[in-house]
Amino acid sequence: MIVVQKIKLAWTKGSRGGEGAQRRAAVPLAFELPAFPAGDAAYHAILCNERDGFAPRDMARQTTLPEHDACVLFEVRGDGIRIGYQWSPACGAPERDFASPQWLMELRAGDFGRLLHNGRFSGEGNWSYQQIVFNVAIVDAVTSDLFTRAAPTVTADLRERLR
Repeated sequence: MIVVQKIKLAWTKGSRGGEGAQRRAAVPLAFELPAFPAGDAAYHAILCNERDGFAPRDMARQTTLPEHDACVLFEVRGDGIRIGYQWSPACGAPERDFASPQWLMELRAGDFGRLLHNGRFSGEGNWSYQQIVFNVAIVDAVTSDLFTRAAPTVTADLRERLR
């Protein structure tokens, strides 16, 4: 079973420093998983937004995987999964050298991978920021602590300094 957990962290200039930045920095890179039925896939999306004090809020629970989500690509290959990244303006500034897909990791049974990226957005004089974390594992069954009990076996950190 392929399990994907997406964590989107969203904030404005108001949380770039001070107390807001401390709350933002305290958001973990993995959360407990909800129960999922046995099957081929589990996808869990969480939003931690500045306006909610960065409290985690479930956004999606499904038993299918996207082919792409927030500039991250997922390609199921036999009994494994390949994970890549393709930058577009929808990912936020600064521009990355990933205009064409870059395959960053390939996972097999028992593997746990983590991909992180971030971006800055401007519009109508307001700046906003996001960080996206994808935790991905291939396991026989989902356990609630799948992503919180151990560190990933492979990590791709594409985060840039956001000004």
